[in-house]
Amino acid sequence: MILIADSGSTKTSWILTNGLEVIKTITTVGYNPHYFNDDDLIDSIKSELLPFLDNHTIDSIFFYGSGCSSEPTCAMVKSALWELFPNTIIKLNHDLHGAAIALLKDNEGIACILGTGSNSCHWDGNKIIQNVPSVGYLFGDEGSGTHIGKTILKGILEEKAPSIIIDDFYKYYHTSFDNVLIDVYNTSNPVKFLSSICIFANKNINNDWVIEIIQGCFTYFI
Repeated sequence: MILIADSGSTKTSWILTNGLEVIKTITTVGYNPHYFNDDDLIDSIKSELLPFLDNHTIDSIFFYGSGCSSEPTCAMVKSALWELFPNTIIKLNHDLHGAAIALLKDNEGIACILGTGSNSCHWDGNKIIQNVPSVGYLFGDEGSGTHIGKTILKGILEEKAPSIIIDDFYKYYHTSFDNVLIDVYNTSNPVKFLSSICIFANKNINNDWVIEIIQGCFTYFI
């Protein structure tokens, strides 16, 4: 059996396969080694993945993960996986590598990711030959859910958004100006809250100000 994981900062999609046959798909929390430690991944796999594998023997794991772009971060993920799958062949790579394989296979082209974060690359049919370095939500991730959420939230907190959007936001999240700042600055994973604001944006997708923000974020990414 082969287990394939596509892991972002918000969720991880796992597919259990037997050759070309998909046995099962499972969704767990997202795991990015820049924001979490290996104990978080171990706890997540124990509670959200292992109970649903139905005691299948896993021969190989292919893990494509956000943040898995260097030896130290890959080592963190591999260490956690080896603890739970000690007799399994484990292959790790960046989620952008997985996206390029899925989208382009052995053809040349440009592959992009727009999720909680964002990234893009030039794929030569076998490997990534050029990409803008991913610098995370503080300095980059243009066009991503976090970027859209952060831009909309800034407009709301600075009262530059329409009053109807401001009022609806505080009612929707049952929160206040002060509590929003706590959610952003006093939590270990602020991207989870920031990216969730996309749900609010979608709720107000017909508002001209919201449309302008989203179009601007996508244009910035391009």
